Amino acid sequence: MSTLQKFALRLTILSFGIAAAMGIAALLMGEFGDLQARVLGTTFSIGVMSVAILCYLAPRNKIGTQLGIIGFITGLATLAIALVLIWFETYEWGSSIEETLYKSFGCLLTVSATIAQICLLISMVKNDKPLVTWLFRLTVLAASGLAVMIIILIVSEPSEVEWFIRTLGVIAIIDAFGTVTLIAIRLFMGAPNSEKAKLSPYTQRLINEVSAERGVSPQHVLDQAINIYVTNATAASQAPPRDLS
Repeated sequence: MSTLQKFALRLTILSFGIAAAMGIAALLMGEFGDLQARVLGTTFSIGVMSVAILCYLAPRNKIGTQLGIIGFITGLATLAIALVLIWFETYEWGSSIEETLYKSFGCLLTVSATIAQICLLISMVKNDKPLVTWLFRLTVLAASGLAVMIIILIVSEPSEVEWFIRTLGVIAIIDAFGTVTLIAIRLFMGAPNSEKAKLSPYTQRLINEVSAERGVSPQHVLDQAINIYVTNATAASQAPPRDLS
């Protein structure tokens, strides 16, 4: 995890901790009124944003990290509009401005949630099996299509509403099926390289003998052996090809 990701993670935990404390105080102190409702709405909004940020920080590859940055920006914009809708009387600004705010919030929320889902899947799908790769691509395509259709519903009403809703439902089912299946595969089957290396009894005996002769710990012997192997392998890969003619 990079320094920026660590900072974002700590800031997220701190922000949600403060918001959670405010929410608890609003529930326990005084009568429940408009102010308490707004504080709870703020707590809920920051909590949802915190979960989304954890998803944005999950990927480790370049594409996933870049997508997470985009999601982080859209998530902050979504949170900002949510706080405006919670704390300000937007109906006093005019119906057109209020409608624009609600539509913008819906569109940004859809994009933020979709990116969070895709980032989570990127971090979990580490299996190179063709079936898993195919299912991952299908799920990402379904999630993207679902987001586009939801945004269309928010912005304007489609001409064929019935078939539009039917198609949206089919895509949503495919998206949900793919997401649940990929998570289940990751949790119960694991990635191909997730299994820890195990030392054979013979190798363990050699390590113990060398550590006893040199007066060092077995872990020190193992670390040195791995370092020597990696160094030699790197040097061999960078060496010029031998002339066999």
